[in-house]
Amino acid sequence: MTYTIKRRITGCLAALAIAAVPVVASGQTAAAASPWDIREIKSDRWLRGYVAMGDSFSSGEGSGTYDPKTDSDTNQCHRSPLAYGPLLHGASSRVRPLSFVACSGAVTGDLYEANEDNAGEQAQLDALQVRTGAVTLTIGGNDVVFTDVAKACVQSIRTTGFRCSEDAQLNAGINARLAALAGTASPPSSPIVPIKKVLADIKAEAPRAQIFLAGYPELFGNSTTHFSVDQTAPSKFSCVVNPVTGGRVDHADAQWINSKTRELNGVLRDAVDDVKGQVRATYVSPSTFDTHGLCDDADAWIQPVLVDQSGIQSESLHPTEEGQSKGYAAAFKRAGF
Repeated sequence: MTYTIKRRITGCLAALAIAAVPVVASGQTAAAASPWDIREIKSDRWLRGYVAMGDSFSSGEGSGTYDPKTDSDTNQCHRSPLAYGPLLHGASSRVRPLSFVACSGAVTGDLYEANEDNAGEQAQLDALQVRTGAVTLTIGGNDVVFTDVAKACVQSIRTTGFRCSEDAQLNAGINARLAALAGTASPPSSPIVPIKKVLADIKAEAPRAQIFLAGYPELFGNSTTHFSVDQTAPSKFSCVVNPVTGGRVDHADAQWINSKTRELNGVLRDAVDDVKGQVRATYVSPSTFDTHGLCDDADAWIQPVLVDQSGIQSESLHPTEEGQSKGYAAAFKRAGF
């Protein structure tokens, strides 16, 4: 890789405030592998390898079952056999083998460099080969520090709580990061790689691959129907995201979070449109999650805010096992995977 980027958002909300606010070598035979070694298997005899890369929404964070190698003190990538990548791989005879390199917390820079926060994680683009036939990913959410922003809107868990949508500094930080992802502005602090460049660089490493870039599901329902009447909330309605701690999100703040999700998805979709004719890329709509947010019409496919003695768990506000299978896997299949 010739692209150099030094990054890492440490303390995502603080970054917003500061901002304005063993791979098997070609021709060798893989040794007998455990079920968790799927990310390392490569072979000359396959012509359409599949690389599943990206962030926590692709690694399977929230499913509750993880490769022990990625659920340790030194590596928290949380790759799950229940993530959409392994599910798609298992259901298809067209793409073999699978290199599963998605990592919870990944930003665009982790596609280009070894992940300094998780031992043993190389640049995700290194998994690509000329023979790679399919690439799937979600990326950009952590560059916008979006999940952490959503957590900041939870009353009784974080100090911001209600009216986070009215925080001018928070809005400015998110908007600046969205512009950086779109390639229309410089990043406000930590480096961000524009999505169009990401797609072009994937093609450069895997020129035969069909790239599937997915958007992010909206976390909350739109109507007040399934929100609780709450006289302490500015809108008089809130979504209870942790009944034990009393964690709640005001309806107006929830709709703001949904709107920013749509803006992020718009950046991803526009990037795919912009490279058409040069890159074989497809935008994967997460509309399969519709009605399955928190406080929504149907069963939630999004984890609530989970808290233990150490604080908010990383699985919070991520797709559940059903979200990976009925949400993401279904969406990729519908998009032509």
